[in-house]
Amino acid sequence: MAKKMLCLIGEQPVPNLLPIRELKPKEVVLFYTTFTEERSKYLRSVLINEGIICEQVKVDDPYHIEDIVATIGDEVDSSNSSCLLNLTGGTKPMAIAGFEVSREKNIHFCYLQSEGKRNLLFFYSWNDDNNLQANDVREMRDDLITIDDYLKTHLGEYHQWNNWNNFERSAYETLKPHVTEITHSIRKGGSLEIDLIFRCGNRVGIAELKTGKSATEKEGIDQLNAACAREYLGTYTNKFLIIDRKYPPNNKELARAWNINVIELTESKDKGYVVDADKEKLVRAVTGALGEKK
Repeated sequence: MAKKMLCLIGEQPVPNLLPIRELKPKEVVLFYTTFTEERSKYLRSVLINEGIICEQVKVDDPYHIEDIVATIGDEVDSSNSSCLLNLTGGTKPMAIAGFEVSREKNIHFCYLQSEGKRNLLFFYSWNDDNNLQANDVREMRDDLITIDDYLKTHLGEYHQWNNWNNFERSAYETLKPHVTEITHSIRKGGSLEIDLIFRCGNRVGIAELKTGKSATEKEGIDQLNAACAREYLGTYTNKFLIIDRKYPPNNKELARAWNINVIELTESKDKGYVVDADKEKLVRAVTGALGEKK
């Protein structure tokens, strides 16, 4: 396997982090744009802490294919190590440029496909007639990231509070034996708050929990959408709204449009915690969306 991986950085850092964790290159180069510079810095910090040599290279215009080809090609030409291109991230023109560099320089490339609850890494190379050939498909292991990895590559620094209520605590305790990892009360600055975040394998979800009158309102939807905006956790993070009563039909339809899983724990209404009759429903909803504990 190549000693150096060249990665195209887009809004989502995980499609770059998973192959790096799986293949363990000694060096990584992150090709970033003005828009993805912060994501690149966060990912670089995580990789450096693991002892990986990591360089950042800016792509000045992420839609000018000829210039991108030159930028990536220069990195390949100056490398003393064998290279593997990961074409999963970046803009579509960046991926096209990377594909062209791989053909011109005759270097292998890979692409990560998320298929349901599986992550498959496809490998390609060029034969002696300069024709593309598929080499291998590898299913990613389920232990490649942690919640801390996920948060740090998306947010950089963050902190945890302990001011959670009994409903949040009981949901946490209910889910803990059934997910790979779970944490609570995550904050960044004064604008981002996450009640629960949990992981099954390499898939991550966040939850907003509401009781009483606030459980029927649109606030939970707005908070989840804010947390999964581009500048925070991104649109590929799974979203859950956990409430202790029925959700109004209009809000439920809105939640569905935003790909938010609404979990109505009606037996727990006004109890202040998740009662036994609702625990299986909560576990089934979360693990059904993310996968079983690995």
